[in-house]
Order: sequence, then C-alpha cells, then structure tokens
Amino acid sequence: MKENENKLVPVNNSLVSIERQIAIGDKIINQKIEELFNRAFKLINSKNIDSDSNYNYLADFLQNESLLNSEIFLFLVQNEQDYVNALEIFDNIIKIDSNFKFAYYFKGIIYQKLILVQESISSFSTALLIDDEFVCALIKRVELYEIYNYELALNDWNKLILLRPNNYDYYYKRAYILFLLNNISESKKDILFCYKLEPNNIPFNTILGRILEKMGEEKLAKEIFIEVIELSEKCLIENPNNYKLYYYIGYAQRWLKKNNEALLSLNKCIEINKNYASALILRADVNAILRKYSASIDDMLEYLVLNPLDFTVYNSLGFRYTRLNNFIKANECFTKSFEMNIYKNNPVFANTFKFRSKMKQDMGDRIGSREDFNNYLKFS
Repeated sequence: MKENENKLVPVNNSLVSIERQIAIGDKIINQKIEELFNRAFKLINSKNIDSDSNYNYLADFLQNESLLNSEIFLFLVQNEQDYVNALEIFDNIIKIDSNFKFAYYFKGIIYQKLILVQESISSFSTALLIDDEFVCALIKRVELYEIYNYELALNDWNKLILLRPNNYDYYYKRAYILFLLNNISESKKDILFCYKLEPNNIPFNTILGRILEKMGEEKLAKEIFIEVIELSEKCLIENPNNYKLYYYIGYAQRWLKKNNEALLSLNKCIEINKNYASALILRADVNAILRKYSASIDDMLEYLVLNPLDFTVYNSLGFRYTRLNNFIKANECFTKSFEMNIYKNNPVFANTFKFRSKMKQDMGDRIGSREDFNNYLKFS
C-alpha cells in the first residue's frame, strides 16, 4: 500500500483522502478555467451568438474542435479594448494551466485581429507545441504563412495532408501554394489528383486552367476556363444568388482577356456579397487592366478593411497611386508594406525598391533613392 494513500485531510469541514482532495482540486481548477474561458470568448465574439450568458462554449470546443473554425464565430467586436481584456483573461488561464492549448489558440486569433502578426504566429505555434495534431491551429497559422511566407505555408499544408489525407480541399490549397512558388509540376500533380476525383469541381478547374496557362498550354487552358464558365452558369440556374459562381465566371473571363465581361460578373458577385474579399481584389485587378485606377484603388482599400494583414496589397496599392501621380500616397503604401513584412528576405520587394528608387530620385530625394537602390540589389 502506498504511503499516505488512506491519510485523511479536512476539505470543506469533511475528512477525505489525499487522492480525493486532488480530484476536488482538479475539479475546482477546471471550473475556474471554464468560467474564465467563456468570459473571454464572449468578449471577443460578435456579441449576438447566444443570449444565454451561462452557455459553456468551452464544453462544445472540447467535444468538437472543428467548431473553432466555424463561420458562426465571427470575432467582429467593435471595441478593441474587448480584445485586450480577453488577452488578459487568456493569460490568467495560462497561469493556471500552461498547457491549455485553447488559450494560446484564441490569443492567436486576437493578435491577428490586432494586426500583430508575429505574436499571432507565435501563439498558434505554442498551441501546436502542446498538440502537434491541433488541426484548427495549423489552419490558422497557414492562413498567415500564405500571406507572409509561401515555403512555411507549404510545410503546414504538408502536415495537414498527413493528418487529414482524405481532405481533398487541402490538396487543392497546396496546389495553389506550389503554383505561387513556381513549382508547376508538383502543383499540377496535386490539382490533377483533385480533378480526377471531381472533374466538375469549379475551383479545381480554375486552378488547373492557371497551371496549364503557366505551362504554355494556352489552348488547353482556354478550354478549361470556358468549361469553368459553363459549369458556373449551369449551377446559377438553381442557385441564382450564389455569389461565388459569379466570382468564378469573372475569374475565368479575366484570364480569357474578356475584361469588360469579367467586370460585370464581379459587380454582380459583390452586389450579392459586398464583403467577398477575393472578388474585391480580383475586380481591382480587372479595373487596373481597364485603366480605371481610381476604381481599382477603391476596391483595394475595401479589401484591406477585410484583410488588413495582407502587406502585398499595400505594395500593389502603391503602384496604383503612381498611376494617378500621387507619389506621396504611393510612398506611404510602399513604406507600410515594407514595415508589415516580417520575413525581410521577401523577393516581392525587389522591383518595388527599384521603382521607388527612381521615384525618389525624380522627387529630389537622392539619399532615399540611393537607400532604395541598395535594397533593390539586396533583394534581387
């Protein structure tokens, strides 16, 4: 018999064993964590999800982690202080239990909303150190890596596919990252794997068209984009308000160089859902092609309200402002983009530094021009 196993100690005016005392203590700690977690969660969520103030959201998440990425949780608080207060509560939870992964996960969410990218990535990474199969944290981290570092994004998609090998959407998303990394052959393998399983899947066809175009197979690419339009139009008969279908039609029309038609399709998409960020940034691209630079800038600014972490769009926005000869605004956008970039070796900036060097020279800023040209050489 273990020493002290039957030793009795007083708890709430009763005598209980040490084992029972530990169990009681654990229960009290768990209740405290539940209380703190639910209070913090209500602070950062959209305030209207449930009228029952005693509802236990943590119990739901413990039972089904996939709820963490559910669209029912919007995290659209109006007062930034709510995020700050919630951070403090999650820190208090971590003081009670340093291995409580959900606290780190939601700290990552909050930092993302506060546009603190490194802190957000660090929080998701800590959650993954506690549980390396925490899929929801991997998904959130890869969303950030897809903006800031394609190589790290690829690593996370590889991990997600190992964890969920039957989730074909992951192969599709990895195919797109491989495409952005210019690894066209591997990108094609992933997307053909998806395509064979669902040949009428519109997103799969869309990326396949881009890949074929990149490979110089323009005739096949054109056929795929025409098929995307036809499939989408058939689906619209039954789902006339499906804004994503208009987006894919506009996407295909843009790559078929039917830009006026693409603009109409994207207008319809945004008319149905004004907050569809993908359509806004694509319409900005189409407007720029049509030399409607003011409209393009407006779309990019709306996009940035929805996706304030996307430093690459600030970079593109700078170039748009130069089209209107607004070099002060252009310089502000370039500078903001540089400041937001947490991976300083990003090659996207090489041409920007070269362009801004010339721009500053024309503005009479010789020192700034020389600095930018040196940065251009470093990034090239």
